[in-house]
Amino acid sequence: IDKSIVIIGLDDTIIDYSNIEDPNINVYPSYNGMIVKLTNIDIFRSEESNIVNETRLIDLDHTADSLFVTFDNINLDLGFTIGGIWIDDNRVVLNINNSSLTKCSGVGGDGGAISSWGGTINIDNSSFDNNISNSGGAILKSQGSLNISNCSFTNNSHTLAQEGGAILIRTEATAYINNSEFSNNYSPNNG
Repeated sequence: IDKSIVIIGLDDTIIDYSNIEDPNINVYPSYNGMIVKLTNIDIFRSEESNIVNETRLIDLDHTADSLFVTFDNINLDLGFTIGGIWIDDNRVVLNINNSSLTKCSGVGGDGGAISSWGGTINIDNSSFDNNISNSGGAILKSQGSLNISNCSFTNNSHTLAQEGGAILIRTEATAYINNSEFSNNYSPNNG
């Protein structure tokens, strides 16, 4: 995607990535202030998918200009076959509202649902369930800011002797977490 786009799903809009070998959605802005918004969509990948790779579904990487991405009422269930969202630039602003990120697998990487190495992430009224990665089971935030309100984190974990069963915030990042619930997240080490 290299232009601003708004995609609004109608009743029960489902995108099934189960049999797509390289399912990446790459977002590279072609101009300053580009906007991408997805609303009312279920994105699904079957646990029985015979295609498993160590990549991310949505790649917000190496942006030349500012990029504003909003997910509103998105249900992301990746069946432990692929990671969720990758951010590697400080000019990205990601807003997630009224959404669920489930069974995202960052194994081979960090942050099962969200792996962020820059930018600003705002999450409201959303759930993170059964995500897994090397560190930061649901979210890894290294650099930039993370703002979480009214969210739940349940049964997230990481696989290595790292940290952050649900969330790992590195020292280069700032995080504000308000009115959110954490239950049954697992870390064999810290957090």
